[in-house]
Amino acid sequence: CNMIAAVSREALEDVARQTTVNTTNLVEASFIEARNGQVMDVVNLIMSAGFIYAVMSKAFGGVENWTVNYEQSWFVMLDAVPMANFVMHVGAFYIWSAVLSSVLGSLSDSANGFISWRVKMNRKIDARAMFAWLSIKTVSTIGVETDSSTPKPRKVRSVTWAEEEHARWKGPPPKLEVTYDDTNGFLLQVVMELHLAKSQLTQEELLNLFQDDLIANRIMDKNNRLILPEFETQADPDAEDAGGEAE
Repeated sequence: CNMIAAVSREALEDVARQTTVNTTNLVEASFIEARNGQVMDVVNLIMSAGFIYAVMSKAFGGVENWTVNYEQSWFVMLDAVPMANFVMHVGAFYIWSAVLSSVLGSLSDSANGFISWRVKMNRKIDARAMFAWLSIKTVSTIGVETDSSTPKPRKVRSVTWAEEEHARWKGPPPKLEVTYDDTNGFLLQVVMELHLAKSQLTQEELLNLFQDDLIANRIMDKNNRLILPEFETQADPDAEDAGGEAE
């Protein structure tokens, strides 16, 4: 017993050490990623500076490049006033940088607003009705696998689609992915992706709307609805395993 206790304690200590190391690595990786993002912003601004300087130099390369009567034009200022050409380039770079920073910030906020929820359903469904319902969707991906781990091999389908614009979504429409057992007629799980920053839907409301569609299309019985699931969410639309699980 003492030997078993000693081994168990050593194993727990090893797990604790590994957990500490992994946590430290994750924190350092997040800092590195943040620094890399800041560096890329600086690089983008430098590249934009070179671009705008080249454009301005090409357009205002000197009054001798203009066919107009420059003696009566404000372009003569470029040659007559010291540093005028330099100030014009700096001003153009400042405006261009402000526009570029605004666009990059908007794109970043838009990408960071997405969140995914993975819900384990395990609900009895009509597989034929599910297939007919999915056939009217604008499907982006379809996957079919044969699971031979059970006594009777089963066919598991995964279908991904984006819903159409509608007021019921209270914002941008969600993207859904269902995985169901086509052989035995079971909805295994659903992954729901939503732009949380622009939508007013809650997790429960989105799941209820999805189940309302299943019930309305006679895919699932209304008495078989999943009630008040507990979610674990992860705001990372690019991660393969992003999302929470609900038992």
